[in-house]
Amino acid sequence: MDFTHIKITNFKHVKVGDIVTRMLAGVVPCKLKVTEVTDTLIISGTEECNWSFDRATGAEVDEDLGWGIRDANGVMSPTGSYLIIVQEPPCASK
Repeated sequence: MDFTHIKITNFKHVKVGDIVTRMLAGVVPCKLKVTEVTDTLIISGTEECNWSFDRATGAEVDEDLGWGIRDANGVMSPTGSYLIIVQEPPCASK
């Protein structure tokens, strides 16, 4: 089954229960279920392990690694993963 990656510029539409795809280093996909959404973050994963992503850009935010941290001017530090939305192609008309 072929899927299309949808490039989006913000993730404000993402809600709890949605499935998102984390792209580690831009090449390793990992499907995650959204467990919490705040004004600035999307939190996804399991009870054992959660990942946080910037709600505006989809960039992973990890304070321990220094990923995706915004400075006083709002400039974000580099990150090692990001979210994408994967959408199934439209169904053929019947």
